[in-house]
Amino acid sequence: MKDTVYGVITYQKELDEIVNNNLNNWTIDRLGFTDQAILRIAAYELLYTDTPDIVVINEAIELSKQYSDDDVRKMINATLDKIYHEKVDNGE
Repeated sequence: MKDTVYGVITYQKELDEIVNNNLNNWTIDRLGFTDQAILRIAAYELLYTDTPDIVVINEAIELSKQYSDDDVRKMINATLDKIYHEKVDNGE
């Protein structure tokens, strides 16, 4: 977990740009701090770790079910889905 926290901090600007590019008419700084953390951690794990993509997305959705309202949960799911498909389309 320490590596993930360090990675999120190290790549925060890049992660925020990626998340913002995949949010519909929204930016990450408009979300609550918990929602921001869920998105940043999941985006980092999708892009920079060997954790299976489906596991990353499922964990993020489970966290958002506990800590976010339904609209934000759907937004997190849709954003991570777009990031995942962009990653797959780019052959990563």
